[in-house]
Amino acid sequence: PPAGSENWSANLGYMNWEDAKLKCASKKMRLPNLDELKTAQNNKLTDSWKKEGYLYWSTTQTTNLLKDPYLLYAFNGEIYSLSRFSSSYVRCIK
Repeated sequence: PPAGSENWSANLGYMNWEDAKLKCASKKMRLPNLDELKTAQNNKLTDSWKKEGYLYWSTTQTTNLLKDPYLLYAFNGEIYSLSRFSSSYVRCIK
């Protein structure tokens, strides 16, 4: 497996941002920040994630009024923001 993969959880499902943070905390882990997701992408760690879901939550938030969280699109490494009330996929980091 790629370097660093032992620090990541499996895909924990499809849920909103608040539930994702709680899910990670329940596993004694946390949602990754955007830099951690980008590093996983650069190290090809996300290649194995693509078959399980493309967009993964981060804890990094936009500076706009809504403070929408950013997500990583594992297919090509692009970054998006999405309402915290929308659902996306969850991977936690130690």
